[in-house]
Amino acid sequence: MAWPKKIGLRWLVCLLLAAVPLGIGVLRAADTTVPATRPTTGEALSDLQQKAEDLLAAQDYKSAITAFGAAVAKYPKSVRGLHGLGLAYLLDKQYVNAAKYLRSAFVMAGTNVSPNLLANTVLAECQTHQPERGISRAMAYLKKHLDAPNEPAVNSLGFAVGSLPDIERTSPAAGAARDFYLEVEQKLTPPRQGWKRMAGGWTAAADEAAARKQGFTQAVSDLLAAQRDIVQIQSEPNRRGKAAQEAAALSRLADANNRYTQYSPFPQALDPLPLDTIDTPTGTPTVIQAVPQTEPVDIATTVAPPPNFVKPAEDEQERRGTAVAVSPNLVVTAAEAVKGAKKITLIGSDGKPLTAEVVRRDDATKLALLRVTGRPMKYLAVDGDFAGGKVRCLTYDNVGLFSNDADSCNGMCKSVAGDTWNIALDDLPKSPGAPVIDDNRLIGIEMMIDTTKADSVPTISGKRVLKMLGSDLPADAAANANASNAAQAVLRVIVSY
Repeated sequence: MAWPKKIGLRWLVCLLLAAVPLGIGVLRAADTTVPATRPTTGEALSDLQQKAEDLLAAQDYKSAITAFGAAVAKYPKSVRGLHGLGLAYLLDKQYVNAAKYLRSAFVMAGTNVSPNLLANTVLAECQTHQPERGISRAMAYLKKHLDAPNEPAVNSLGFAVGSLPDIERTSPAAGAARDFYLEVEQKLTPPRQGWKRMAGGWTAAADEAAARKQGFTQAVSDLLAAQRDIVQIQSEPNRRGKAAQEAAALSRLADANNRYTQYSPFPQALDPLPLDTIDTPTGTPTVIQAVPQTEPVDIATTVAPPPNFVKPAEDEQERRGTAVAVSPNLVVTAAEAVKGAKKITLIGSDGKPLTAEVVRRDDATKLALLRVTGRPMKYLAVDGDFAGGKVRCLTYDNVGLFSNDADSCNGMCKSVAGDTWNIALDDLPKSPGAPVIDDNRLIGIEMMIDTTKADSVPTISGKRVLKMLGSDLPADAAANANASNAAQAVLRVIVSY
């Protein structure tokens, strides 16, 4: 066949272009039959999952983390994969990552959360010092299974309630969780007739179980009575004249707390539970760049998961601290506490949440000024003329979501030279930003760092705080300060980031 002289090249290109789709079609048609040995989607996940579970059973937790990570990277909606990854982290004592992936499994499971997944998630919450989140999960689960509660769920609730700090034991929410646990554990079926529940287990010694129950009930009653007396004394204007009464009430509180622990009906330990059959693989694979097999991720050298891991469904983190109100809508706290904040929630002694936003941060003092939206707050006057002497520091460092009372520790300020003082406190705050009080006046903000010792806590003076506030502080703020006791102006800071 002779090609036309002038358009031969064009014809050739057209023929080649026309042949390309035909060739691709032939290739696709040839590939429509899947070889018998090629695994299906489910089988591929099963293979990945089985390898990871074998490593977990062999107690090679770091290798199990890598293997579960490969499964989760390809199948991010696999409840069993997420549960296994979280469990591997939990057994390897990497509790932050354990909580992340167990929460993700919890979310993916929806209404099909298994007892073991619940128990492991609650354990991770407690190990990351968030027992109140574990309590919320366990109570919500058990309320849906009141007709036939299971022991892992009941024990996880009891362990979370027992993990609350001493200071939270008297809060109404903690009391409700405690009562619910005691109610629901009565519905468990004993392994043998006549056996009774005691400290999260079963015993044939019915008399001993009854005695412990009676002792615990009395401890709770004494605890609440002592706490009421302390709050009453600390709220009175002439508190310093009632030092003996306050010391006696504190002694009764300590004794009641000891008996509360001694007769506690809650499990003292909660062991991680194995994967269970309800955690079935779901979802289709997501194409994510995998870590090459020749370059395994060294999990031992880092707390963070490998870069190819799927982002957890619940990866919002919380940071907590303390703040103090200095006007009806202005609050001062440490700048570090609100760094990178997506949402700032403040909770005062009344237990009602407020939303706040950052007005500005002061680099010189490392303080932050927040503005509150909503109802006006009780607040303290800032005193720029403190001459030294006894002080108190009020902090929410040791308190979780269930308690509305700030922790108080006494101290002494001997020198007030300059903008930053060093004060001695009975207890060292866990984070900067807590107010230092003299009577009902704010005389400084503590700014502890990692190397701080309790006898020398850096404190920004009230005079320097006033300078930082500048024109944002209303001129009549000091004259109209309306907190009848300092605790009314102290707020818990919960920052989502």
